[in-house]
Amino acid sequence: MKIRILGSGGFLPTPLPLCDCKLCKEYHGERIGPSIYIDDLKLLIDTPEGIYTKVRKEKLIVSHVLYSHWHFDHTSGYRLFEYLNYVLNYKKPTLFLNNILYISFEKQVPAINYYENRKFLKITKTENDKIKIKNTTIHFMKMNNDFSVAYLIKSPGKNILICMDHCKDLILTDIKVKIDLLIMNLGRISKKNNSNLQHNTRESNESDFYKDNLRIIKEIRPTKTVLIHIEPLWNLSPIDLKDIEKKYSDYNISFAFDGMILNPI
Repeated sequence: MKIRILGSGGFLPTPLPLCDCKLCKEYHGERIGPSIYIDDLKLLIDTPEGIYTKVRKEKLIVSHVLYSHWHFDHTSGYRLFEYLNYVLNYKKPTLFLNNILYISFEKQVPAINYYENRKFLKITKTENDKIKIKNTTIHFMKMNNDFSVAYLIKSPGKNILICMDHCKDLILTDIKVKIDLLIMNLGRISKKNNSNLQHNTRESNESDFYKDNLRIIKEIRPTKTVLIHIEPLWNLSPIDLKDIEKKYSDYNISFAFDGMILNPI
């Protein structure tokens, strides 16, 4: 099973627009918001801004779509479906929503329903919080909030857990299988500002690297962990991230980058 990290960034892109700091000037790659594509299933998870450029560049066929939650850094690229269908008459993909997601999308992202009416995509409500694509079963994992889900992907011989955001709300007692690959959002892990950086670090009640990421890894003991949703506000350069990987090498952590390819199966 081939998994692509299309977008490894957070709610803000890297580099930031109009920012002339050292990190934005010297970091020559880019991070769009969080998004994952699974080749074998032709499955796209989350559509941040800029997703259409990634789909075009990689020449990806999108047959199935999942969302982690409605927040705009995960959904605002939904016009991808319009681009594919308005002129190209692309075969419309199927978007799977469980009840929690269906209710929140109806309220917060009503354009998704409009797009179904325009036949740009098909919306299917799940039964029993799971779907099956080919020989793979995908479970919608309830979280300790009322708006988001994680995904447990079970293929023959391997289990993959994907939490695109809000990992502090994972219900670890619901995870009853060995996890071979864990993909989750990076919790706050700021480097203090210096004269070369203009990014302001802010206090937040969101997930934290030390309190949440490390706790989750210790408890469920995945074979490998890849961290996404990397924010420029944390002022971490690619070198900083490599240093953290080395420091916590016992955890087998990797920080994602746009275009990263994983082959857990």
